[in-house]
Amino acid sequence: MIVSENITVATIQCCITGDSDAHRFGSSCTNQRIESFWSVLRQLRMQWWIDLFEDLVACDLLDISNESHLEIVRFCFMNIIQSDIQVFANNWNTHRIRPSSTGVASGVPNELFFLPQPPYTDCALVVRPNDVNQFRHFVSRPQTCVMRKC
Repeated sequence: MIVSENITVATIQCCITGDSDAHRFGSSCTNQRIESFWSVLRQLRMQWWIDLFEDLVACDLLDISNESHLEIVRFCFMNIIQSDIQVFANNWNTHRIRPSSTGVASGVPNELFFLPQPPYTDCALVVRPNDVNQFRHFVSRPQTCVMRKC
């Protein structure tokens, strides 16, 4: 049986909190805002990188089955891509989210996160290092996506 990362995260959340209701699954129709976010991220930042790496594969300049190639790509591009994502994140976290009829919070993401208005409460949970180590075996090294050849 293949276990998705959602199930793994749900299991870890429930174990760490000791609460079987610590994670809830919902229907995808409630994911419109996050789906919109992923679309914007892909359009404004990530599609260029995806196209670049797909082109390298298509031109036989990158072999994604070769671990050395992947390490070289990580070494050459990781900091640049991380910087690019950070620029996007900074812009996203300071833009204004318009009010909606669904009752989802509106405003500037950074302000909503760092300065929540009542009746919102901080639900953060301090996780002890021993708890983190206990669940390390659930988390594997990120797998490389298989790119299609043209």
